[in-house]
Amino acid sequence: MPDLIRKSVYIAGKDVNIEVEYRLNFQGSKSCGFIKVLRGRPMKDEEQYEIYMELLECGLSLPELNKAMDKVKDEIENGVLDVEL
Repeated sequence: MPDLIRKSVYIAGKDVNIEVEYRLNFQGSKSCGFIKVLRGRPMKDEEQYEIYMELLECGLSLPELNKAMDKVKDEIENGVLDVEL
C-alpha cells in the first residue's frame, strides 16, 4: 500500500473540487495531510481558488481518512459548509 494518498472528487452541483493528500504510517509531525475545497474543476496549469482547508492529524487509517473526506463532501452537499462566493 502506498504511504502517500492523493484523492480528488468534483461536486458538479456546487462547482467545487475536494482534494485530499495524506501520509499514512507517519508519526513525525502534528499534521500528516489536508482536505482542501477548491473552486471549479481541477485544471492542470491553472491555480484554483481555495475556499476551505482542514489539516488532518497523524495516525489516521485509510477508512478514517475516507470518512473525513466523506464528511466534508456531505457538509458541502447539505449546505453546512458554505462554498458559495
